Amino acid sequence: MEADKVIFNGTVLTLGSEEVKVIENGAVAIREGVIVAVGPQDEILAKVPATAEREDAKGMYIMPGFVCAHGHFYGLYSRGMGLIDEAPKTFLEVLQRLWWRLDRALDDESNYMGAKILTAEALKCGTTCIVDHHASPDHIKGSLDAIARATTECGARACLCYEVTDRNGLPGAKEGIEENIRFMRKCATEQNPLLGATFGLHAPFTCCDETLKESVAQVEQFRKDFPGVNAGFHVHVAEGEYDEDESVRVHGERCVPRLEKLGVLGENTIVGHGVFLSDDEIAILARTHTNVVTNPESNQNNAVGVPRVADMAQKGVCVGLGTDGMTYDMLQEYRSSCLIHKLQAHDPRVGTMDSFNLLFRNNSLIASKFFAHPVGRLEPGCFADILLLDYHSPTPLNAGNLPWQLHFGVATSNVHTVFVGGKKVCEAGNILTIDFNKMMADSKAQVCPKVWKRFADIVEKETGKH
Repeated sequence: MEADKVIFNGTVLTLGSEEVKVIENGAVAIREGVIVAVGPQDEILAKVPATAEREDAKGMYIMPGFVCAHGHFYGLYSRGMGLIDEAPKTFLEVLQRLWWRLDRALDDESNYMGAKILTAEALKCGTTCIVDHHASPDHIKGSLDAIARATTECGARACLCYEVTDRNGLPGAKEGIEENIRFMRKCATEQNPLLGATFGLHAPFTCCDETLKESVAQVEQFRKDFPGVNAGFHVHVAEGEYDEDESVRVHGERCVPRLEKLGVLGENTIVGHGVFLSDDEIAILARTHTNVVTNPESNQNNAVGVPRVADMAQKGVCVGLGTDGMTYDMLQEYRSSCLIHKLQAHDPRVGTMDSFNLLFRNNSLIASKFFAHPVGRLEPGCFADILLLDYHSPTPLNAGNLPWQLHFGVATSNVHTVFVGGKKVCEAGNILTIDFNKMMADSKAQVCPKVWKRFADIVEKETGKH
């Protein structure tokens, strides 16, 4: 067996596939960042060359790194930031008074720093792959390069896009289109294994038909130029009722049929949130094989509601799990998903298995579209993005009860060691690729104050308040 690294002496949890396997005394063999074999330790060690690096798992669980299928790195700067004017009462007001001011306060420095901090925090939580959706309307050109530099320096895997929107005028929408296509072409050409790309759109209610048509035309041309590369869209849909109401008022139809008509939907497209989707919209998403990513903690925080995840899954929609930038702790998000769907259904029997499939099977299916090898599972041919979980269960752990072990027993504090592409990037809570403490100090002392000052200036300009 050709391998340059082997992780052994642990219990392997394959996850990410239809069948969950628990292999006691298991091992994973790796070559050039890709898994080449998974199985019993004795069999694997007998086949790997003596020159292969050996990583002793010391009895810990060996499992795939977590995938976050929808996030926003720029959300970092909202932590602890007080709003100057009246607190928002509706979801639209949350956008107008917080996020649409905050993203205008960003520059290249803060784009880079925000992405770097949150990527490092993600790795500490065992999240090795992030699908990000970025916005910085006053600093569009090159913004994805700044984020890519941050995630790559940390050693994480990331799929990036820029949020195209008309809310800052058509010239801004045009520049956003150009940034998406430029970065998509760069990724397709350079083929950095840590980077993927898709095309970002904000939401139907902030994109006119002309902007959507031009975006689709650009993606179609990209597909012709790079026929072997998956290209789709990443767009918020029906996160709040306003999105659907405005679509009906302005366009005479709900969001999803409009997006289908304009060519946005498809197997490589991610619909974020989908809280207020109708039966007909769910049917369209299933028919077009469009992916949906739910973000339970963010939806609760914004008080918008709970999407019909079980209904979507039953209709054949691939539903993944994201955080919307609230956190990158996917175990926490998984637990929140379990609980909110039990509460929604008033049924303690539901939620856990659906959420388990979201986090492992479906997130792997969604994110793998944008990289050279599959992510989020331990199988030959997948990227070696691997966690060592220092968890000692007081009860037997097996494939049948693993979802409930993760729900009731496992915590992020149990994440001990993190590998991305076979490279160790985090151990015992310490990031090995960057100076985490210095970065945090620089953010607090230098970068964040400037962002908050620009935010305050924007508020004063809009409202006269300071």
